[in-house]
Amino acid sequence: MLDKVKELIEYHSESYLLDFKREQYILGANQKKHELLKDISSMANHPSNEDKYIIVGVIEKDGVANSYHTLENIEDEAKYQEYLKSNVEPEINFEYKTFLHNDFKLAYFRIFDNDNRPYLFKNEIIENNKVRYHKGAMVIRKGTKIGRIDRADLDKIYEAKYSQKDRKPDVKLFCTVKNGFVEYSSVKCNVKLLVLSIENISNKSISFLVDFKVEKNSSFDIETAYDIQHKIRDYEKVNRSSSHYFGNYIQQPLLNWDAIKIVNSNEYKTVSRIKNSNHEIEIIIPQKTTKEDVFESDLILIPKEPKALINIEVKLSGDDFTSGPLIEKFSLEIDE
Repeated sequence: MLDKVKELIEYHSESYLLDFKREQYILGANQKKHELLKDISSMANHPSNEDKYIIVGVIEKDGVANSYHTLENIEDEAKYQEYLKSNVEPEINFEYKTFLHNDFKLAYFRIFDNDNRPYLFKNEIIENNKVRYHKGAMVIRKGTKIGRIDRADLDKIYEAKYSQKDRKPDVKLFCTVKNGFVEYSSVKCNVKLLVLSIENISNKSISFLVDFKVEKNSSFDIETAYDIQHKIRDYEKVNRSSSHYFGNYIQQPLLNWDAIKIVNSNEYKTVSRIKNSNHEIEIIIPQKTTKEDVFESDLILIPKEPKALINIEVKLSGDDFTSGPLIEKFSLEIDE
């Protein structure tokens, strides 16, 4: 990254991708602190998905780096992040780093992975006791100039947004069966857990809804942990000493009783997440991260034969899958 920044200084001139600043942006009571909001959001709003840079400590002449100014008392990146987050929506991805160049201490903003345009001001921007920008205002950098977004700009933004590449290759799905148990009062029932894990292999976060269909057959049943808990309660009334009905594997307890729902049809049971106090329906996976158990230990498999075969069709849907949902099929064998 540093090689890229130094290349920009040495060989590039200011543009929609690059801006040079002599001084750092000062926050606090500074009347001009809104310049940070304007400069970063205007670059993020440009429909190009390339990284954009603001390099601080560079004195430009005719748009190219001419000399340098060593920075003192480097501002904390976290303060810039909080200021942007409080005043611009949706959130803009950027970083602020320092470096040495020709024995001068400089810094740069890298504005990256911002394809959720347009970005707008959440609050009025006040300068010298006057409203500089109203709530909802949007600015864009065109060449080296910054102006308000107009209809033509919005058309370009949305054209770029909805023609973005399909992100199906960015995710990997894994479906497995693990051991677990449900307990209620004095009865512990040993069960099989159906676990769906999803890995985001890309360098940017991804979001989607998930559900899947389980093909019905007589060799197993599938239930939620919440339903199993109620069955234990009823079963305990009849026989308080036995829990063998549910199998014989014990490893980890189940905690989330109301995270999913199961809907029956003639051929399938359809499983989907539901909103509760612990999570939203939508799944958001950060860059280079795996969501280890999408259904949070709530899916219970009950084998009825020594070798049960379960066929599953998983579907991920959302704006990141521009050509339609991502659908994958799995066949798993479970032991009684």
